[in-house]
Amino acid sequence: FMHLDEWDRYEYVKEAFRVLKPGGRAYFDNFSLTTEEGWRIFKAHHEMSDRPSHISKSSTMEELNEYMVRSKFEGVQTELDGLWAIVSGFKNKKIDAKTIKFIHKKNSTKILSLHIPKCGGTSFKKSLIEIYGENFVSHYPELEIQGNESLKFLSKKKCIHGHLILDRYTEFFEGIPLVTWLRDPVVRTISLFYHILSNHDLNNEFHKRVNKEKPSITEFCEMPENQNQLFYWIGDRNPEDFKFIGFLENSQASIVKCASALGWSHVPNFPWINKKRRANKLDISQKETDFIKSKNYEELKWIEKARRIFG
Repeated sequence: FMHLDEWDRYEYVKEAFRVLKPGGRAYFDNFSLTTEEGWRIFKAHHEMSDRPSHISKSSTMEELNEYMVRSKFEGVQTELDGLWAIVSGFKNKKIDAKTIKFIHKKNSTKILSLHIPKCGGTSFKKSLIEIYGENFVSHYPELEIQGNESLKFLSKKKCIHGHLILDRYTEFFEGIPLVTWLRDPVVRTISLFYHILSNHDLNNEFHKRVNKEKPSITEFCEMPENQNQLFYWIGDRNPEDFKFIGFLENSQASIVKCASALGWSHVPNFPWINKKRRANKLDISQKETDFIKSKNYEELKWIEKARRIFG
């Protein structure tokens, strides 16, 4: 949204109204020109001699409100929250002021970062802490209780990061931009295999089973839990449903694009944790590599599409 010109933003909002079901809600945000931090970003971009096409462009609350009203949204609410100008509204749904206030408060979070195992989430966590500071929170609930735990402590945080099965949090995270990082499924599978055998989670039943059975890499890949694992976390979502997707193999280029996509004031450090320590630990043959690919075919296709959009 922040990469679009004003006319295209308006078309984007109109299209959102068109495709929403009656009663559906739309949420948009962008860094605000009227804040000190927003002006600093604007000035930095103004001084560039060669601006990239994907450069972030500022908004104001008045601008976003006008798009929503002109597009016939109802119950439109705007808010200036730190750096961010925020607007939300409903399609063909009359709601009272109390309900609007509750929904808006519930969605004060600005970013939900999905940490897919062995895809650089621990490294990205360091970047997020650098950007959001005390407004960052890690949330790694046990898989069995996900979606049923208390989420009150999350509501005031601007950035939530963790291993989260998205479909279990649909209502709470509605309208919150999603980001995640991906990795070649072959490399990810090998990394997970080595990690479980050398440093498994004593509270994880799957890890305990793998350690007990000591499977080969092909036997490990035959386990349903290790096939197209991405969809276990994201459900049936498409790459277009994400605000940004990074790629661990190109981490430094990705973190620059991430900072631009999310309107951050600077590019944070991205320390690829454990990169050297775990490299070349397993000798995998080409036949085994091809086998792993065959067991992750759908995920590979999904990642190819994501690379065309965010790579």
